[in-house]
Amino acid sequence: AKAFDRELWAEQRKGSERVWEILEATGSHTSLTLAKDQRVSFFQELEERGETAILRALDTISTHVSWVLVAGSENVLKNRVLKMGDRSGGPYAVPAGVALDNSNSPAVKSLTFCLRAQFVHIQAALTPQSLSAFWTALSMRLYDILGTRLLQHYYVSMVGAVNLSRDVEALRSVAMLAGTDHQHWDMLRELLTLYMTPPNALKTILVGPEGDPNSGK
Repeated sequence: AKAFDRELWAEQRKGSERVWEILEATGSHTSLTLAKDQRVSFFQELEERGETAILRALDTISTHVSWVLVAGSENVLKNRVLKMGDRSGGPYAVPAGVALDNSNSPAVKSLTFCLRAQFVHIQAALTPQSLSAFWTALSMRLYDILGTRLLQHYYVSMVGAVNLSRDVEALRSVAMLAGTDHQHWDMLRELLTLYMTPPNALKTILVGPEGDPNSGK
Protein backbone atom coordinates (compact mmCIF):
# COMPACT_ATOMS: atom_id res chain seq x y z
CA ALA A 1 0.00 0.00 0.00
CA LYS A 2 2.83 2.39 0.83
CA ALA A 3 4.60 1.63 -2.43
CA PHE A 4 1.36 2.24 -4.34
CA ASP A 5 0.84 5.51 -2.45
CA ARG A 6 4.36 6.72 -3.28
CA GLU A 7 3.81 6.03 -6.95
CA LEU A 8 0.33 7.56 -6.89
CA TRP A 9 1.54 10.83 -5.35
CA ALA A 10 4.98 10.94 -7.00
CA GLU A 11 6.07 13.83 -4.80
CA GLN A 12 8.52 16.32 -6.31
CA ARG A 13 8.61 14.35 -9.59
CA LYS A 14 8.08 16.82 -12.40
CA GLY A 15 6.36 15.48 -15.47
CA SER A 16 4.76 12.59 -13.61
CA GLU A 17 1.22 13.96 -14.07
CA ARG A 18 0.21 12.30 -10.82
CA VAL A 19 -1.47 13.52 -7.63
CA TRP A 20 1.27 15.80 -6.33
CA GLU A 21 1.90 17.53 -9.63
CA ILE A 22 -1.83 17.90 -10.37
CA LEU A 23 -2.45 19.49 -6.97
CA GLU A 24 0.54 21.77 -7.36
CA ALA A 25 -0.79 22.87 -10.74
CA THR A 26 -4.09 23.98 -9.21
CA GLY A 27 -2.24 26.48 -7.03
CA SER A 28 -4.75 25.77 -4.27
CA HIS A 29 -3.15 25.40 -0.86
CA THR A 30 -6.50 24.26 0.57
CA SER A 31 -6.79 21.41 -1.93
CA LEU A 32 -3.26 20.24 -1.14
CA THR A 33 -3.93 20.35 2.61
CA LEU A 34 -7.19 18.41 2.29
CA ALA A 35 -5.52 15.82 0.10
CA LYS A 36 -2.71 15.35 2.65
CA ASP A 37 -5.27 14.95 5.44
CA GLN A 38 -7.09 12.30 3.43
CA ARG A 39 -3.79 10.57 2.76
CA VAL A 40 -3.00 10.38 6.50
CA SER A 41 -6.55 9.26 7.30
CA PHE A 42 -6.31 6.46 4.76
CA PHE A 43 -3.14 5.06 6.30
CA GLN A 44 -4.49 5.34 9.82
CA GLU A 45 -7.47 3.25 8.80
CA LEU A 46 -5.19 0.83 6.97
CA GLU A 47 -3.00 0.39 10.06
CA GLU A 48 -6.03 -0.13 12.31
CA ARG A 49 -7.42 -2.78 10.00
CA GLY A 50 -3.99 -4.40 9.79
CA GLU A 51 -3.68 -4.50 13.58
CA THR A 52 -7.15 -5.98 13.88
CA ALA A 53 -6.31 -8.66 11.31
CA ILE A 54 -3.04 -9.52 13.11
CA LEU A 55 -4.79 -9.79 16.48
CA ARG A 56 -7.44 -12.04 14.98
CA ALA A 57 -4.71 -14.21 13.48
CA LEU A 58 -3.02 -14.39 16.90
CA ASP A 59 -6.33 -15.35 18.53
CA THR A 60 -6.99 -18.01 15.88
CA ILE A 61 -3.55 -19.59 16.28
CA SER A 62 -3.93 -19.48 20.08
CA THR A 63 -7.29 -21.24 19.82
CA HIS A 64 -5.74 -24.02 17.74
CA VAL A 65 -2.78 -24.28 20.14
CA SER A 66 -5.19 -24.59 23.05
CA TRP A 67 -7.15 -27.28 21.25
CA VAL A 68 -4.04 -29.32 20.44
CA LEU A 69 -2.49 -29.05 23.91
CA VAL A 70 -5.54 -28.96 26.17
CA ALA A 71 -8.64 -30.28 24.39
CA GLY A 72 -7.14 -32.60 21.77
CA SER A 73 -6.74 -36.37 21.58
CA GLU A 74 -4.45 -36.62 24.60
CA ASN A 75 -7.03 -34.83 26.71
CA VAL A 76 -9.68 -37.27 25.49
CA LEU A 77 -7.44 -40.09 26.67
CA LYS A 78 -6.98 -38.30 29.99
CA ASN A 79 -10.75 -37.99 30.46
CA ARG A 80 -11.19 -41.69 29.75
CA VAL A 81 -8.62 -42.44 32.43
CA LEU A 82 -10.47 -40.20 34.88
CA LYS A 83 -13.72 -42.03 34.20
CA MET A 84 -12.00 -45.23 35.32
CA GLY A 85 -11.18 -43.60 38.66
CA ASP A 86 -7.45 -43.02 38.13
CA ARG A 87 -6.53 -39.34 38.43
CA SER A 88 -2.91 -39.80 37.41
CA GLY A 89 -3.30 -40.16 33.65
CA GLY A 90 -1.86 -38.12 30.81
CA PRO A 91 1.37 -38.10 28.80
CA TYR A 92 3.51 -37.13 31.81
CA ALA A 93 2.17 -39.67 34.32
CA VAL A 94 4.98 -42.14 33.67
CA PRO A 95 5.50 -44.69 36.48
CA ALA A 96 8.96 -45.20 37.96
CA GLY A 97 11.04 -47.82 36.18
CA VAL A 98 9.44 -47.34 32.77
CA ALA A 99 11.90 -46.96 29.89
CA LEU A 100 11.56 -43.63 28.09
CA ASP A 101 11.96 -42.99 24.38
CA ASN A 102 13.50 -39.83 22.97
CA SER A 103 10.40 -38.46 21.29
CA ASN A 104 8.07 -35.65 22.30
CA SER A 105 4.44 -36.18 23.20
CA PRO A 106 2.18 -36.50 20.12
CA ALA A 107 0.42 -33.18 20.79
CA VAL A 108 3.67 -31.21 21.08
CA LYS A 109 5.15 -32.96 18.06
CA SER A 110 2.13 -31.99 15.93
CA LEU A 111 2.00 -28.48 17.32
CA THR A 112 5.66 -27.64 16.71
CA PHE A 113 5.40 -28.97 13.16
CA CYS A 114 2.37 -26.75 12.46
CA LEU A 115 3.89 -23.65 14.05
CA ARG A 116 7.12 -24.00 12.06
CA ALA A 117 5.07 -24.35 8.87
CA GLN A 118 3.02 -21.26 9.73
CA PHE A 119 6.08 -19.25 10.68
CA VAL A 120 7.28 -19.20 7.07
CA HIS A 121 4.05 -17.56 5.91
CA ILE A 122 3.89 -15.13 8.84
CA GLN A 123 7.51 -14.11 8.27
CA ALA A 124 6.74 -13.36 4.64
CA ALA A 125 3.67 -11.28 5.52
CA LEU A 126 5.08 -9.06 8.28
CA THR A 127 7.93 -6.60 8.65
CA PRO A 128 10.79 -7.74 10.95
CA GLN A 129 9.55 -5.45 13.72
CA SER A 130 5.96 -6.69 13.45
CA LEU A 131 7.12 -10.30 13.23
CA SER A 132 9.12 -9.88 16.45
CA ALA A 133 6.14 -8.41 18.32
CA PHE A 134 3.71 -11.00 16.92
CA TRP A 135 5.89 -14.02 17.70
CA THR A 136 6.76 -12.74 21.18
CA ALA A 137 3.03 -12.44 21.93
CA LEU A 138 2.48 -15.94 20.57
CA SER A 139 5.33 -17.23 22.74
CA MET A 140 3.64 -15.81 25.84
CA ARG A 141 0.29 -17.34 24.88
CA LEU A 142 1.92 -20.69 24.16
CA TYR A 143 3.54 -20.59 27.60
CA ASP A 144 0.22 -19.72 29.30
CA ILE A 145 -1.62 -22.51 27.47
CA LEU A 146 1.06 -25.03 28.44
CA GLY A 147 0.66 -23.91 32.05
CA THR A 148 -3.09 -24.54 31.81
CA ARG A 149 -2.39 -27.97 30.39
CA LEU A 150 -0.12 -28.89 33.29
CA LEU A 151 -1.93 -27.26 36.20
CA GLN A 152 -5.51 -28.16 35.32
CA HIS A 153 -5.37 -31.32 33.24
CA TYR A 154 -2.32 -33.51 33.78
CA TYR A 155 -0.36 -35.15 36.54
CA VAL A 156 3.44 -34.98 36.17
CA SER A 157 5.42 -37.80 37.74
CA MET A 158 9.15 -37.60 38.47
CA VAL A 159 9.90 -39.77 35.43
CA GLY A 160 7.27 -38.02 33.31
CA ALA A 161 9.02 -34.73 34.00
CA VAL A 162 11.76 -35.93 31.64
CA ASN A 163 9.21 -36.11 28.82
CA LEU A 164 7.82 -32.76 29.87
CA SER A 165 11.30 -31.26 29.77
CA ARG A 166 11.70 -32.46 26.18
CA ASP A 167 8.34 -30.96 25.26
CA VAL A 168 9.30 -27.65 26.86
CA GLU A 169 12.55 -27.60 24.88
CA ALA A 170 10.67 -28.27 21.65
CA LEU A 171 8.12 -25.51 22.33
CA ARG A 172 10.85 -23.11 23.45
CA SER A 173 12.76 -23.76 20.23
CA VAL A 174 9.70 -22.80 18.16
CA ALA A 175 8.93 -19.80 20.37
CA MET A 176 12.43 -18.43 19.79
CA LEU A 177 12.17 -18.41 16.00
CA ALA A 178 11.52 -14.67 16.34
CA GLY A 179 11.05 -12.08 19.06
CA THR A 180 13.20 -11.12 22.01
CA ASP A 181 11.30 -11.62 25.26
CA HIS A 182 11.39 -15.35 26.05
CA GLN A 183 12.64 -15.43 29.65
CA HIS A 184 9.47 -17.23 30.77
CA TRP A 185 10.71 -20.41 29.09
CA ASP A 186 14.01 -20.24 30.99
CA MET A 187 12.10 -19.97 34.28
CA LEU A 188 10.07 -23.07 33.39
CA ARG A 189 13.23 -24.98 32.53
CA GLU A 190 14.74 -24.10 35.91
CA LEU A 191 11.58 -25.23 37.70
CA LEU A 192 11.65 -28.54 35.85
CA THR A 193 15.30 -29.06 36.76
CA LEU A 194 14.41 -28.61 40.43
CA TYR A 195 11.36 -30.86 40.09
CA MET A 196 13.40 -33.69 38.53
CA THR A 197 16.08 -33.52 41.23
CA PRO A 198 15.55 -36.20 43.94
CA PRO A 199 14.85 -34.75 47.41
CA ASN A 200 18.10 -36.00 48.95
CA ALA A 201 20.16 -34.60 46.09
CA LEU A 202 18.30 -31.30 46.33
CA LYS A 203 19.03 -31.15 50.06
CA THR A 204 22.72 -31.73 49.36
CA ILE A 205 22.71 -28.94 46.78
CA LEU A 206 21.04 -26.50 49.18
CA VAL A 207 22.77 -27.25 52.51
CA GLY A 208 25.81 -29.33 51.56
CA PRO A 209 26.64 -33.01 52.11
CA GLU A 210 26.17 -34.65 55.51
CA GLY A 211 29.31 -34.52 57.64
CA ASP A 212 30.47 -31.30 56.07
CA PRO A 213 31.23 -28.82 58.90
CA ASN A 214 29.84 -26.04 56.73
CA SER A 215 26.63 -27.95 55.94
CA GLY A 216 23.49 -25.93 56.57
CA LYS A 217 25.38 -22.69 57.08
